[in-house]
Amino acid sequence: MTDALDWPRNRLRLTLPNDLAVLPVATAFVRAAASRYAYDESALTQWEMVTEEAAANVIQHAYAPTDRASFDLECHYQSDGMELRIHDRGIPFDPAQIAAFDPAEEQQAAGGLGWLLIHEMTDRQQYDQLGAQGKELRLFKRAPAGLALPQAPETAKPTEAEPKSAEGATFRAMRSDEAIQVVRLLYEAYRYSYINDQIYRPDYIASMNEAGKLRSYVAVLPDGAVIAHNALILHEERPAICEVGAGVASPAYRGQGVFDRLNELVLREIAAGGFMLAFAGAVTAHVASQKAARRAGWVESGLMLAAQPAEVVFDKIKTNKAGERGSILYMVMKGAERPTPTLYLPGRHAEFLTGIMRRIGLPFVAAAGGEPAGSDSEMSVTVRSDIGSGRIVVLHAGAQFGDDVRAAMRRFKRAKIQVGQLFLNLADPAAPWAVRTLEGLGWFVTGMLPGGTLQGDALLLHWLNGHVIDYDKIRIAGREGRAMLDYVQRLDPNES
Repeated sequence: MTDALDWPRNRLRLTLPNDLAVLPVATAFVRAAASRYAYDESALTQWEMVTEEAAANVIQHAYAPTDRASFDLECHYQSDGMELRIHDRGIPFDPAQIAAFDPAEEQQAAGGLGWLLIHEMTDRQQYDQLGAQGKELRLFKRAPAGLALPQAPETAKPTEAEPKSAEGATFRAMRSDEAIQVVRLLYEAYRYSYINDQIYRPDYIASMNEAGKLRSYVAVLPDGAVIAHNALILHEERPAICEVGAGVASPAYRGQGVFDRLNELVLREIAAGGFMLAFAGAVTAHVASQKAARRAGWVESGLMLAAQPAEVVFDKIKTNKAGERGSILYMVMKGAERPTPTLYLPGRHAEFLTGIMRRIGLPFVAAAGGEPAGSDSEMSVTVRSDIGSGRIVVLHAGAQFGDDVRAAMRRFKRAKIQVGQLFLNLADPAAPWAVRTLEGLGWFVTGMLPGGTLQGDALLLHWLNGHVIDYDKIRIAGREGRAMLDYVQRLDPNES
């Protein structure tokens, strides 16, 4: 059973701006929260006074007057009283430095009196410095009578209902008015943890389809219910390649081949569109999507380690435990014939990469690389603090490449990025040299993505900023994919 003190029903939170005008709101909030106890009028007034003093201290001293900031009030219900927590990320201070209030002295700082009032009107005070998370003042006041706290319910073991019938389902392009049903399917599977949060907007899905940047396909029951979705994601800068994504099927219709039949439609559309390559990212918290892709002929090509933030969930599918970042398995499907590229493979990994290309069915000409031509690199750096990852795409590595990557890594560290991803253009003659440089900086190879850069096939590398991968939690369906995982694990500096 979840501890009653940790259950959200026993906590109330209010976020306020650093503006003295909000003090009446703060005091009213805390008084209302405390009213659940048998505090008398005097005690409730004391709660108001304590709140006003503590909140005013934050507003006046934690931030500059020009700062646009906020602070949190959180009331925690406990069996013998209430605890108020005031949390901010403003200027640190040491309460031990506040001079004790002496009524005999005429000239003294007002802080001493305020701190004295807080001590006299509450039974316990605790001040915590939280590092990068700021600071928190905890104030507890005992109630004259106890409070029976609601207990968190036992987590019921899920019971699998009999699957609903998908008989009569049709498979076709999505209509604009069905976008809301697609969004609900995605919510059912992922809640609000899908990496591209735009996908939860029905208007976005509809407009992207109307603009030809997304081609959504659905499985629809005779009554109009959408029970599965998959899409082609098109990129103007790479018209010969498409991405397959946002695939989801309702668990209520499992075991009837619904998603397989939808995938067949998607593959026909890939062929009809004349695409040379298609790629998709399959989750590794479970193997359902991998198995469906393998049945359709998709081939494993690379791993995006810890690409998903820890809060990603997959409803009604057994997955890794909460709090772990999830990895993505890139899978590739060959389409129309493409011109045979010349690739400069790093010698140490040539056999590994050649095997991937052979399994996909993509011929190439192998060539020996050399030193970089020129000093400047052609690369882009993207920081995604919201999901804890950063990405570097390298089209050409110049002589200053090592310095360029070090600068990007410093950006990642400042942004507290846990995982760095790098896409290296294998059509660049300096690619083998660049790999040696990257490995010297702690990066390691995790596979490849054909067509992964604007100028050619991409080698995938990763850098882990204090994050440790639990490779035993990465679930791979196919033998070749598991061999790839073993290869990557041996390269991970944390595993050596």
